[in-house]
Amino acid sequence: MALISLPICFWFGEYYAIWAFLVTAIASIIPGQILYRSFHETGKTCLRHAMIIVVSLYRAVLWHFQRLSSQPHQLMCYRVEGKVVTEAEASRVIEAAAVLTILWIGAIILGVIMLLHIAPEYNLTNAIFEAASALGGVGLSVGITHPDLPWLGKLTLIFLMWMGRL
Repeated sequence: MALISLPICFWFGEYYAIWAFLVTAIASIIPGQILYRSFHETGKTCLRHAMIIVVSLYRAVLWHFQRLSSQPHQLMCYRVEGKVVTEAEASRVIEAAAVLTILWIGAIILGVIMLLHIAPEYNLTNAIFEAASALGGVGLSVGITHPDLPWLGKLTLIFLMWMGRL
């Protein structure tokens, strides 16, 4: 933003503000580039992990129905990410996916309860949208997030945003 502001300073002849914008631009570009270059793959891995969780839960349902329809001593083949695994390894993958799903749903429910308690003027739909948006890292808001929000509400949203990045 500071780099965009430099031509505006020249245009309006406000030369005293140039150094402030220039220092701000340099001070924000260098750490920003360091952080970007360090963590630019994070978003891709988060999407990959989310897809693995969804696929694992889907396969768990399929495996359950296959076990129900199979003969009592019939062997089953479990595949996780293209590899044949034992039943114990498949159970670990399913358990991890189920735990993460339950934690995600629990975080949304906790966030909705906190937001409804802190900002009672908003309805349930707005609180669910705000909590899901914070947990998903989307950044959309229905107006609950504002400077006058009590510190506990801000802390709740910060916690949900942090949880969404894990």
